[in-house]
Amino acid sequence: MKSKLNKSSFLAILLFLSLITSCDTVTYKQGQVLYNAKCATCHMADGSGVSKLYPALNALSNSDVDIHNLACIIRYGQNKEKYSLEMAGIKDLTDIEINNIINYILNELNDYKEEHSIDSTKQQLANCISIK
Repeated sequence: MKSKLNKSSFLAILLFLSLITSCDTVTYKQGQVLYNAKCATCHMADGSGVSKLYPALNALSNSDVDIHNLACIIRYGQNKEKYSLEMAGIKDLTDIEINNIINYILNELNDYKEEHSIDSTKQQLANCISIK
């Protein structure tokens, strides 16, 4: 009986520890992975950007980045009217992947605490097709 109690206690503790260590503070994990793979090279992992070359994405409230057009910018790029270098679009991303990147940028890098819906992303993308 004593060994069963020890085994069950051990398993409970092991389960508890695995739950604690598996928790991640990043809510938008796919967005983070995609951001790091597709965006961080230029905009930096922390979103700080590089002066007038690549805009900071971690301080959008103090930025001239059009947050209402992020889906179009991600998919089709940005001309160099505002910045020294042109941003190429990332056309191989799905609408959902773009939405996850936007949520990562808005909520994890900027602390907006507001879910950007897939419907909003699709609406943005439908309205920016002409600027390819």
